[in-house]
Amino acid sequence: MKLNRGVAVAASLWLAFSPASWAQEPSAALRAGDRIRYRLPRSGGLSTGSVVEVQEGWLLVQPGPDREPVRVALSSLARLDVHRGRRTLAKEGAILGFIPGAIYGGFFGAYGACDDQGSDCSPLGGALLGALMVGGVTSGAGALMGLPFKTDRWEELPVRNVRVAVIPVRGGVGAAVSVGF
Repeated sequence: MKLNRGVAVAASLWLAFSPASWAQEPSAALRAGDRIRYRLPRSGGLSTGSVVEVQEGWLLVQPGPDREPVRVALSSLARLDVHRGRRTLAKEGAILGFIPGAIYGGFFGAYGACDDQGSDCSPLGGALLGALMVGGVTSGAGALMGLPFKTDRWEELPVRNVRVAVIPVRGGVGAAVSVGF
């Protein structure tokens, strides 16, 4: 009996003073009308919907236009993302454009710099210059190609992965602590 009480007290103190308890509640960053995607611990994939109502400890989520709202407890979430608008794919296009241009420019810069200088020439300077010049041009072209394409921007909100429950045991009451990573 003393051991169970000690476990319950230790778990309560740990939860009260742990950094996980200092994190902002996900409900504070949500408003009615926000699009969210969430995962429950035992579900396979992400579910999406619109927030209808936000209360302390739970959300009322509309999964789709023809479906009934679902009440989701914040303590049951394994992941929660909120939609924060759209963004272009210019950065990805710039990276994808730079790589082949840098390879091409580096290859021809290395051989072009030392073509007529004999065996004591180091091709490193020419390779770097060619890679930066041609890679910069193809990077700009890739960024321009990525501008018209847009994708959703999601912000992951912190959810508490520490849960405490009081459970009945033979001869009294015990505490269960579940920690997820």
